[in-house]
Amino acid sequence: MDKTKTLSLGQIQSEEIRLLNEFVSICHQYGLRYYLAYGAVLGAIRHDGPIPWDDDIDLYMPRPDFDRLIALTPASVDCKLLDVNAPDYAWYGVGKFVSTRTQFSEPDLVCPEDYGVFLDIFPLDGVRADNAKKLYGLHRVVRKLEKIGYHFDSKNTTLSGGGLLLRKVFGGFARLAPMSRYRKLLWKIEHTVDFSEAEYLVNFSSVYSLEKELKEPNCCDGDLVGYSGKAYFTVKNPEGYLCQVYGQNWRTPIKREEPSHGRAEWRA
Repeated sequence: MDKTKTLSLGQIQSEEIRLLNEFVSICHQYGLRYYLAYGAVLGAIRHDGPIPWDDDIDLYMPRPDFDRLIALTPASVDCKLLDVNAPDYAWYGVGKFVSTRTQFSEPDLVCPEDYGVFLDIFPLDGVRADNAKKLYGLHRVVRKLEKIGYHFDSKNTTLSGGGLLLRKVFGGFARLAPMSRYRKLLWKIEHTVDFSEAEYLVNFSSVYSLEKELKEPNCCDGDLVGYSGKAYFTVKNPEGYLCQVYGQNWRTPIKREEPSHGRAEWRA
């Protein structure tokens, strides 16, 4: 293995595929459901593997399975699930399964020391037609306040001038409430509707609009897709899912100039 300190995009993708295989083995061991999501589905359908310029793999996991996963806190060869309840955990509500032989840094965030190349694991939570919009919007506001108040890194940021000053002012305002209050409220929102009684499923931590996120519960019936030579589960009707998230032209590649998530290095 090439141990040049900074990982190339190809090395990041190889490490993520290794993580994916380790994670899927854990899911099989404990009977946990998972589904490739977002760009991972797009890569599977369009490229038979990672999108050539992408630097992460996203997964969905139904809330009951996600909560079991967090309780298990699994680890495998050179990888582990980060502690989502740690004070320095900057992505509350999302699971991070990371490579322990790498270190990863993201702009604008104070990242935990044990953060590495990662898989994002997004829980699918239940909502009803009459509360989906309210819960989705509230979760987004609370999540942003918690992140700005307690995880913003002013020394490693793309912001400057008035934008940086404004972020610091908002951060001070956000810190008027303790981190625990934000996290309790996020947990309450996520568990408002029992999963078994849900009319729809959503990823509350999504960057997309609610219209792009609402899913029928039967999406968890799942389909198999090929990804880098192996078969993995994704949501039911993956092409319909891609149309919902990315629009009718999802088959046409739109290249990103460089990886967007951050910088990865091998640990000594």
